[in-house]
Amino acid sequence: MSLRGKQANGLVTQQRVLRAAVAQFLEKGYTGTTTADITGAAGIAQSSFFHVFPSKEALLLELVENILEVHVILADHA
Repeated sequence: MSLRGKQANGLVTQQRVLRAAVAQFLEKGYTGTTTADITGAAGIAQSSFFHVFPSKEALLLELVENILEVHVILADHA
């Protein structure tokens, strides 16, 4: 697989993890959600989770950064 293919697969996996995490956090809360819950909901192996995020905390920070970026973009276009 080419580097581009690996990067694209990594981005797809990251997005699947982020979507699954949001759903799990909304259902169980942050502290009640495990990485196993997230990977199960995303349909990936736990090792794949740790290829894209070093920890559940890092995933949460990524979600917060994404939310803040959207708010800044929306504010700039208001």
